Amino acid sequence: MNARLTLLLLSSLTLGACSNLSSPAYLTRAYSEPDAGPRARLRVVTNGVVRLIPDADCHDESKGVGGIVANDFTTFLTDSHLNNQKLGMPSGITEAHEMTSEVYVQAGKPINIDFMSQANAGGGNVWLCASDWTFVPEEGKDYEVQGRQYGSQCLLSAMTLDGAKIGHPAPRKCPAK
Repeated sequence: MNARLTLLLLSSLTLGACSNLSSPAYLTRAYSEPDAGPRARLRVVTNGVVRLIPDADCHDESKGVGGIVANDFTTFLTDSHLNNQKLGMPSGITEAHEMTSEVYVQAGKPINIDFMSQANAGGGNVWLCASDWTFVPEEGKDYEVQGRQYGSQCLLSAMTLDGAKIGHPAPRKCPAK
């Protein structure tokens, strides 16, 4: 490998690491499941990255909580130990290239689902996808979230296991209080 290529590679890695380290912590840490109180189960199916922000009905990174549930783009800077976690939920429909994780979420309070992904658009370009969804889980119920990107199409939704849609899109930025 020539010296220029080595220098370029090291510079890219250093700059990338620095930009990721200055990001909000919830971008790199794993989601913390509630271990007490009213809970529901949530299956996440994605070909991108899905993060949960508990007790939020909008994208509120300032809460200092939340984290990664399923990450199909695992890097050394992200805690993705929940990838492929199973809680014994009934089977769902997934595609071979998707990451699936099952986690507990707090029932009775809103949860913000943050989906991010990117896809090759050709010619050195990428399509970026960033979408949020919110709903209030009910105690003892099972839910599924699907976050998928197909080219320029970005899809995010939540549903009960019988396929009934629940919740609604959430703002990417919370309104001023």
